[in-house]
Amino acid sequence: MVSGSFLAGLSFVLSVLQTIVQVPLLLKFWSPSEYGMWMAVLAATSLVTRLDIGHQSFVGNLFNRYWVEDKVRLRAIFASGVLGALLIAGVELGAGILLFLFGKTEWLSGSLPEGAGREDFRIAFFAYLIFWVAQGSVGGILARLYQPAGLFARAQAIGIVYYLAGFFALTGSVALGASIVGAMLAQIGAWVVCNLFMFWDVRRKFPEFYPWWQGGNLALAWKNLRASLVLTINSLVDQAGSSGIVLLVMGILAPLEVAMFTTIRTVGNTALQGISVILYPVMPDIVRYHFQREPEKLDAVFGLVWCAAGSLVCLGFSATAPVLAPLYGLWTRNALPFSPVLFTLVVLAVCFRQWAAPLQTYLHGINHLAPQTLAIILRTAGTLSLGFLFLKQGGIAVAGAVLLVGEILAAGVYFFAARNAFYKLGGKLSLRAPMISLLQIGVMATGLACGVGLPTTRIWSVPLAVGGVLALGIVQWTHLGHDVKRRILGLLPDRLFKSFTPQ
Repeated sequence: MVSGSFLAGLSFVLSVLQTIVQVPLLLKFWSPSEYGMWMAVLAATSLVTRLDIGHQSFVGNLFNRYWVEDKVRLRAIFASGVLGALLIAGVELGAGILLFLFGKTEWLSGSLPEGAGREDFRIAFFAYLIFWVAQGSVGGILARLYQPAGLFARAQAIGIVYYLAGFFALTGSVALGASIVGAMLAQIGAWVVCNLFMFWDVRRKFPEFYPWWQGGNLALAWKNLRASLVLTINSLVDQAGSSGIVLLVMGILAPLEVAMFTTIRTVGNTALQGISVILYPVMPDIVRYHFQREPEKLDAVFGLVWCAAGSLVCLGFSATAPVLAPLYGLWTRNALPFSPVLFTLVVLAVCFRQWAAPLQTYLHGINHLAPQTLAIILRTAGTLSLGFLFLKQGGIAVAGAVLLVGEILAAGVYFFAARNAFYKLGGKLSLRAPMISLLQIGVMATGLACGVGLPTTRIWSVPLAVGGVLALGIVQWTHLGHDVKRRILGLLPDRLFKSFTPQ
């Protein structure tokens, strides 16, 4: 768990560094128009994977369940998952060919930057499509075997190599004068090498599953495909809500407000990405405890996540309140004004999403789809409808407020759905840990509002907020079960220096 968390943390840091470093690097060698074209290509290729995301998540959750419960059933699900991935790849390839032949690939990204070569866009997009169909669809199913097998750290290490190979292939090729098409081909080449290693590694680590398609059942593959469509649609709706509020700001306010909103949301979402460092390694445990009907162990895991993630996020924002505005100005080269109200509201929205993350992960892991769908619909509908009604009158701060409302609605659905699932297991979700975590968010919000918006109060508001968050974190720690604390403290000394080696 520690080695996996360390590597997940490293992956998170690399993602943040990419956000900071890659943009100026590409703009050094490309014109703004070429960079805009590259972003359009990335937007289009991200849509190519949407059909696979739901299927891979659904099948991966079944892997977590049956790895311990029924290996024979697991083998059939895995082989059928490979067949399902091949079916999806065929649909994606067919759709891509039709768009390519009729010159309509620009539909995938909206309007392209003025003066950009549409032919380059089409070639780069289709090159990625061929790569994804050949390796991505099935590769995503194979990679899902690492986590239930206890090889999360190994999967993270392979993912980091994959990430770095793509980054250096992209930036290196651009520095050598590559066009949009050349950069895409260079990146694809690096990813092909990484995927071939991963295929070899999966065959070596899991010989009992090879040939991967053997034992597959088309009926089971189709059944899982149909069930996973809910996750796919949820992903599309969630994306519509995230992008829709940006489009509303653009349509109702102005481009300057769009830049303010998107950059501040990027800062806030950085904290949200870090939750994976804690959640991903314990995902198989969460699924296993549910199907083994051990609600008390589930409750202990949730308490640990709320204690660790909630304390770190709230402490981080509380302690950095005095320097957030100048750091934002430095990052944006003072081209954008800093809005303390908008920032506080966006951070609160991020904190509520982080608070709901263990509950969402639990419902996702056991494939409990109905509450996930309801939460995403409420979040999207609440955000977009309120934004449409009040953005013009309230200005940019309303964008943060409607984000917060949407996250509170979704968090409520996840909480009551998880409590209901616990009751069905014969247990009860403790209220102490989530309520203390909410108190931490309240303390952080008060300190952040004072420290960022009222500079004269910083001398007392920041220390009080930091102290309050720490005190509540200590209370959470003292109420964790003895077994959980012993396991955590026992892991750190023995494995701290082994964290660098995939296991």
